Amino acid sequence: MFCALLVGAVAAQGAAAATNGTTAFTCKEKKEAGGAGFSKAHCTKADSVESGAKFEHVEIAKGTSTEISISNESTGGSTVPFLLKYSMGGVAVPFTATGVTGSGTMENAIDAETGEHYSRGEGTLTFTGVTTSLPGCKVATDTSEGGIGELGVIHTEPLVMTTKGQGDALKVEAKNPLLVATFHLTGCTNSALNGTDSVRGSVKGVPSGSTVQFTHAASTAENSLEGALGTSTKAGVEGSLTVKAKDPKIGGDEFKPISPTTITT
Repeated sequence: MFCALLVGAVAAQGAAAATNGTTAFTCKEKKEAGGAGFSKAHCTKADSVESGAKFEHVEIAKGTSTEISISNESTGGSTVPFLLKYSMGGVAVPFTATGVTGSGTMENAIDAETGEHYSRGEGTLTFTGVTTSLPGCKVATDTSEGGIGELGVIHTEPLVMTTKGQGDALKVEAKNPLLVATFHLTGCTNSALNGTDSVRGSVKGVPSGSTVQFTHAASTAENSLEGALGTSTKAGVEGSLTVKAKDPKIGGDEFKPISPTTITT
């Protein structure tokens, strides 16, 4: 459900060969506007300019652990709801989260055998304002005893992210085992839906600048994400996550958007 994560805008855009890959860059404001770069703070491809740039890429050093933050705040400053949908017992189970926050670390690396540049990271996500259109149902965190915790909140398990071997995508999955998140449904008119539920597996998103986009069609086509504890029910997610980092190379005192570039060796 993401997830994720977490760490998302570190994925490749247009990796084309085994020796190509992703290196995460901080989108840094220039002291003076000019030259090539980007016109806006999230350094999306659409905002690249040949002159008069206000922002530029600064590469995050290889092997340097970098603190990151994640949210569903768009490049324009508004928040975009995050959606999860699957079926259970023939019943469509849709969820909407109005807020997503997350934290973790990431680093750039190089595969010693192939020379592929890639990014990897770890972190957790919290979904807030979570509701479902199922009659009477409320969503809550799941306690260790399988009971009702915080209403409208879902916390993920630790997640790992990587762009290694993913082409133009970022893959997010649970660290150990494949359990992404557990939650609780309560008050449902259909009493069979009440109780503990979960999301398992992995999902891929595609970045544009510092924003990673997930679509329901793409995630269900992957058939790698499942909902409903103990069953096999294809799940899909829809939404975007924005990733920022405290880059030690430029001071590391505040979170700034990070975006990817493809490196050829």
